[in-house]
Amino acid sequence: MPAIAGLPGWRHEHFQTIGSTNIECLSRAEAGDEGRLWITAAEQVAGKGRRGNHWVSETGNLYASVLLIDRIWKQRVTTLPFVAALAAHDAIGRAAEVGHPDLSIKWPNDILWQRRKLAGILLERTPFGDQQAAIVVGFGINCTHSPSGTPYPTTSIREMGRDVSADDLLPHLAKAFAETLAVWEQPNGFEVVRSDWLNRASGLGEKISVRLPAETLTGIFHTIDSEGQLQLFMDNKTRSISAGEVFFPRMMEEGAG
Repeated sequence: MPAIAGLPGWRHEHFQTIGSTNIECLSRAEAGDEGRLWITAAEQVAGKGRRGNHWVSETGNLYASVLLIDRIWKQRVTTLPFVAALAAHDAIGRAAEVGHPDLSIKWPNDILWQRRKLAGILLERTPFGDQQAAIVVGFGINCTHSPSGTPYPTTSIREMGRDVSADDLLPHLAKAFAETLAVWEQPNGFEVVRSDWLNRASGLGEKISVRLPAETLTGIFHTIDSEGQLQLFMDNKTRSISAGEVFFPRMMEEGAG
């Protein structure tokens, strides 16, 4: 299995068609893979997003998952989505030569271009022995196509006016992820990641809506805390939110759902 150029210890395997790059990584973990493995595919036929939603997998976009196997406490894993978001933001910014504020991050780890969704990230974790876990970080980045019929507007790198293929983008993503992961692994590393993430956050200090399973909350996006929870100021108090779907007023107006 080929190594990734410039990244000792990281490997890459590509498929033309696959069910899901995330599922393939989890299967490799069950078979004893030691991790630091990237799986990519030109096409997914069973891709998925958060909450089990089907992920449209048009040929030409980047579908990539990375397998990590390590002795990581559960509390720390909850901040890994911010590592993934920074890596995707860095990779797209470098490859397409664009930056903030047009390119931003929607809590916790969606990548936006002018507040249209450009990339989504899905983390899955499977218990794997005493304290050891198999963790898969899956990336779907719209290089040439963007899905329709979503509850928020979407876009692609091509629609941004840039020509970046999935093959062009992967080396940037793998390098950015390895670099950011190395920072996160250090003592107090999430504080560095958190600060960097906040500098790229979309909607910080603005009125947002957060859709939860049983209700939708509206308030001012104040910050994220030391565990990555969104701090929403509403009704003269701050509410901590660990999971939910963020919408900006214009996103809700333009979306199809």
